[in-house]
Amino acid sequence: MPEIIKTTYRNGAFVPQTPVDFPEGAEVEISIKNGETPDEDKQKSLAEFLSRASLREISENAPRRFTREELHERA
Repeated sequence: MPEIIKTTYRNGAFVPQTPVDFPEGAEVEISIKNGETPDEDKQKSLAEFLSRASLREISENAPRRFTREELHERA
């Protein structure tokens, strides 16, 4: 699971605001969120999800799709 670490950009480097437990020289991947509003972030996430989902094919042995009535059937 990704870990979120707040950093400050200072003198050409990203400096963590809290202590981290990485070995010296460890490579990390940084995702920049600065300046994005929550709505823009949601739109980007949705677009990425939809593009990835469209690449997946539905298996022939996948469970059948239920109708709306079956999904909302009350016992």
